[in-house]
Amino acid sequence: MHLSTEDAAQEVACCVILAAGEGSRLSAVGNGSPKPTTKILGVSLGERVMLACMDSGVHRFIIVLGAQAEAVRVHFEHVSARRGCAVEFVVATEWQRGNGISALAARDRVRGDACLLRRGVGHGVQGYGQHAVWHVRGPGSR
Repeated sequence: MHLSTEDAAQEVACCVILAAGEGSRLSAVGNGSPKPTTKILGVSLGERVMLACMDSGVHRFIIVLGAQAEAVRVHFEHVSARRGCAVEFVVATEWQRGNGISALAARDRVRGDACLLRRGVGHGVQGYGQHAVWHVRGPGSR
């Protein structure tokens, strides 16, 4: 696996959204609901990420689940149906160990494509700047 911010403007086939964490820093605002489902001005943080990616031409999303997995899954399924994009889900069974472990849970779903790796749901995309483009390669490659 290779993470790079170089060539970030290249065509990206999908976006991996790491939505596995507890979102503890936002819990007071969201009243205990999962971070991706927290709404600001009527639109959830998760949907905002998807919309920004869709504006950049990305329409396939791999959502990594962990804490409150079922609520997060249902939310992204509804957003997908409403916005007409494709979502796949993967569960990071060891999500408590951090974002790196959660990212690894998605590697088999990426299928060798370049993907935008989002480590949270609270930031904009705009041409992929500041976000890693994830290239997944076979064992032993660099």
